Amino acid sequence: MYNVSINLWVILSAAIASQIVGMIWYSPFVLGKPWARLAGMNENWIKDRSPEARKKYMLSFLSSLVMSYVLVLLMSNLVLIDTLQVLKVGFLMWLGFVATTTFSQYLFAPSPRPRALYFIDNGYSLISILVMVYIISLFI
Repeated sequence: MYNVSINLWVILSAAIASQIVGMIWYSPFVLGKPWARLAGMNENWIKDRSPEARKKYMLSFLSSLVMSYVLVLLMSNLVLIDTLQVLKVGFLMWLGFVATTTFSQYLFAPSPRPRALYFIDNGYSLISILVMVYIISLFI
């Protein structure tokens, strides 16, 4: 791999964008209610302001920061000409690393998980990665 100059603002921007996508995707107005039902949670989970919920949101943001950093490293070593290529790379990263890994987790879960839950969760991951790679592509 080539030496890559890391722009922390790009990493932070992409991570924040991922969190915003998640807030919209899992909001009660989009897919939050069906997700909560399929995941076996009550619909008040979004209103949870407990220290445990805050910790989970912080860990989720940390996860987005790590993903953003890795995406910057990977994309900095690619020659991407246009937006379509950027989105294709994002799709392939999602397909190869996220969709396949979570598919195995759903297959071998101790109790069967609804298929729709897999599509809701992986739909978020796909959109999130596409938004992140697009933002990153604007700055590398």
